[in-house]
Amino acid sequence: MFVVLNNKDNIGIFLGGKRNVIINKKKINISLSTKYGHKFALKNIKKKQAIIKYGEKIGQAYKNIKIGEHVHVQNLK
Repeated sequence: MFVVLNNKDNIGIFLGGKRNVIINKKKINISLSTKYGHKFALKNIKKKQAIIKYGEKIGQAYKNIKIGEHVHVQNLK
């Protein structure tokens, strides 16, 4: 289960449960490293692209982030 807080967001918040989800008719496998309450990519995010949460920029990608990948300090600055 997950939540998307704003239509502009390119990340979702993992709430536990199933890791194979469908978003916009696309199957996404949420990374096993994504813990409860942590962010994951709703789409592929390129290096230096803005990370959007609550419809606002919260940082930028430090490296390319694949769809479903955990978004945290290892790839967000």
